[in-house]
Amino acid sequence: MELQPDVALVLLPGMDGTGRLFGRFLRALPPAYSPIVVGYPADSVITTDAPVEHVQRFLLLNKPFAMISESFSGPIALRVATRAHPDLRALVLVSSFIRSPAGPMGSALSVIAPLLFALPLPDWVIRRWLVGQDASADLVREIGDSVRSVRPAVLAARLRQLLSENVSDEAARCRVPLLYIGGTRDRLITRKSEAALRALRGRSMPSAAALHRGHARPPHYSKIGGRPARATAGPEDFIHRSSAPCPSGTTQRSGSTHP
Repeated sequence: MELQPDVALVLLPGMDGTGRLFGRFLRALPPAYSPIVVGYPADSVITTDAPVEHVQRFLLLNKPFAMISESFSGPIALRVATRAHPDLRALVLVSSFIRSPAGPMGSALSVIAPLLFALPLPDWVIRRWLVGQDASADLVREIGDSVRSVRPAVLAARLRQLLSENVSDEAARCRVPLLYIGGTRDRLITRKSEAALRALRGRSMPSAAALHRGHARPPHYSKIGGRPARATAGPEDFIHRSSAPCPSGTTQRSGSTHP
């Protein structure tokens, strides 16, 4: 496949916000890509529109770009995408959501959020909820180290933000091709999140920006960081097709990818 080196790849991290967990994914990317990894402050809380403004500072590229956003960053990416960014060619959401994935439990989790990060995450919690029982010890350690590098109060604030999210309007107004990668073994973000997004996009979007679907079996984090060789294939092909110029009078067609 012919690559598109003129398209920048902007990566938005999950709730840890460090961007470190993209390391394996970055090493598996073809050299034609020059990725830009966005990190959020580890020692200060940014809420409301501040994360969007923070991300936009990385987008003064004057060239076409695509965004890949994990989990927590999905709503931020959708807000960015609805602002005037003529150079944005594609958006990839990985295990993300447009409304709080916690449902009725959201209020209770918001109250106890500080307690959830008072102690380091045990390895068994990381395996059960993030990477699966078959994950390598190195991957479990990487995640634990990344989470521990962020102040507990910052993580608690991000969890509360996640639990109050609703970017349904932004998802409906987003005009770029969108790929959603979800996992059948994800214990945190269920298929309901994808269904909600797909329902909105199906009702309100033209075919050029219709939702493309991708599904991977791994748990929450492993779809991008834990299995990088397979993870790059779906987004790479999708971004390539979304960035290619369409013949005059035609639009990009919807399809499916299966990373």
